[in-house]
Amino acid sequence: MANNKGRISFFLKILVPSALCILLIVIELGIYELIFLTIAIISLIIIYLRYRERSSKDKENSREDKNSKKNQDFQEKYKLYERSCLKVLIL
Repeated sequence: MANNKGRISFFLKILVPSALCILLIVIELGIYELIFLTIAIISLIIIYLRYRERSSKDKENSREDKNSKKNQDFQEKYKLYERSCLKVLIL
């Protein structure tokens, strides 16, 4: 339910005013300016989608980095433990 409220508020706060602004721009501008504006909007959407994809990959990589760091720390501690056991056995 909360997610739907967020989507509705996003729609009302962002998309409706944006659509009205675009409608006013279309009325005022000619065809060449409209084509340029469409290309600019599409490029902004592509940039946003790439950013979102990259940020999700970064989150996934940071999780993997944390896991690998924990594993590496464990291996280092285990090596120290093995060395100390060998020293005790030798003595």
